[in-house]
Amino acid sequence: MVNLFGVKIGGIFADVFTALKIVAIVGVIGVGFWGGSWSTNDFRPVFPAAAGDFWNGLALAMVGVLWSYGGWQHATYVGGEARQRGKHLPFALIVGTAMVIVIYLLTNLAYLRLLPVSTLATTDRAAADAVSVVFGNSGARWIAVGIFISVFGTAGIYTMTAPRIYFAMARDGVFFRKVAYLHPRFRVPVYAILFQTMWAIVLILSGTFYQLITYVAFTDWIFFALTGASVFIFRRKSPGAPAAYQTPGYPWTPLFFVLVSTWFVVNTLISSPVQSLAGLGFLALGIPVYFFWKSRR
Repeated sequence: MVNLFGVKIGGIFADVFTALKIVAIVGVIGVGFWGGSWSTNDFRPVFPAAAGDFWNGLALAMVGVLWSYGGWQHATYVGGEARQRGKHLPFALIVGTAMVIVIYLLTNLAYLRLLPVSTLATTDRAAADAVSVVFGNSGARWIAVGIFISVFGTAGIYTMTAPRIYFAMARDGVFFRKVAYLHPRFRVPVYAILFQTMWAIVLILSGTFYQLITYVAFTDWIFFALTGASVFIFRRKSPGAPAAYQTPGYPWTPLFFVLVSTWFVVNTLISSPVQSLAGLGFLALGIPVYFFWKSRR
């Protein structure tokens, strides 16, 4: 509910919990490099497999990896409220993603110093198991506190950014007009935030966390691929304003991104058909809703 009191208050909340999360992760990294050791077995495949199985397995593993990196795009959701967005948004996306890459790599190296690969391949509580090697059950309890801080902070950040999508839809006439309401004092989309909060509660109560990861990663990367492909279309349609769609290494950079995104989506559909089709089905529900609202404009 903190996001109902304005972007500034919501930003302070996000900064505080992000800082706490980073402190907790740095603590795990420190424990790993201080209390662990290397083994040559850590860099060997646990389960030898044929080349085809390797690529399928890689795509399946990338579901969790890409979900972990997900959220970078949320900076663009509040871009309309940013000052000098043409300067600050690219900086936030590049620097933020680079920081996450460094932190995640160091975290995994810390895990490898504390746990064998065979254990990491089967556990669903890697951080707690790793820290427990050095500090026992008390370490696992501190990890639980860190995870709570991370989840709580992330939920707060998503509740600040995601409602801007509903707000924009309502403003464009393809969702309930009431959702486009801005609080006269705090200048935030109150009903959009409340809608996002209630929907998040429903998803939490569903108790299908691992299925939700696949739904989100699969459907997200469908749209990421389409977004990458749209760069070619916009550059062709707007030759007089290419600065808005500049891409280093064009056209190879967006082409590579689209191909990799498509590969991930197709392989996820093959390896996890039930969850993938469920995600597609949920997306398909939006088609008649879109045309309904469009007909009322």
